[in-house]
Amino acid sequence: MKEIRLDIGCGLVRRPGFVGIDKVIKVKPDILADIEYGLPIKSNSLNFVYSSHTMEHIDNFTNLMEEIYRVCKPGAIVEIVVPYYASSSAHMDPTHVRFFTEETFRCCFSKSRKSDRLDYDFKCNFEQIEVKYTYLPQFRFFPFRRILGHLLLNVITEISFKLRVVKN
Repeated sequence: MKEIRLDIGCGLVRRPGFVGIDKVIKVKPDILADIEYGLPIKSNSLNFVYSSHTMEHIDNFTNLMEEIYRVCKPGAIVEIVVPYYASSSAHMDPTHVRFFTEETFRCCFSKSRKSDRLDYDFKCNFEQIEVKYTYLPQFRFFPFRRILGHLLLNVITEISFKLRVVKN
C-alpha cells in the first residue's frame, strides 16, 4: 500500500512525493481548501503530515490539530516548522496570529494533560519525538546558544516539532 504524505500550506515550493493542500489558488495545490474549516481527507488515511510556516497563520489551532489527528493513521508522523516566539520574524508579519515555544504542543499530549492537570479537552493525542532549533548563522556554533535563545531575541529563528500520532 502506498504511503500518503500531506504538505499543509504547500505554497509554491513543492515537496517531492507529497500531496499539497493550500487555500491560495495561484499556487495550484493538489487540494484547494481552507484548512481553517477542516481537512477534506478521509479519516485514518495519512502516514505523514508536514507543515512549514503555516500554523502561525491559523486562528483555530485546536480544530486543525484535531483534524490532523483524525486524518492520520496510528503511528503517523507529523512534522511542523514555525517561527520561534523570540525571533523578529515571528512578530513582524501581521498575518501571524500565534507564537510557538517548546511547550505549545503539550496541550495535544494526553500524558501531559493528565499529569499537568490541564483543562484542554482536545480530541487528539500526540507524542513528541523531537524538537529542533534553527539558529542565526552567527550563533550556530556558539556555546550555550539554546540558553541564550531563551534570553535574547533573534538567536533562534525557527523551531521544528516532530510528533507521533497515538491512537488505541
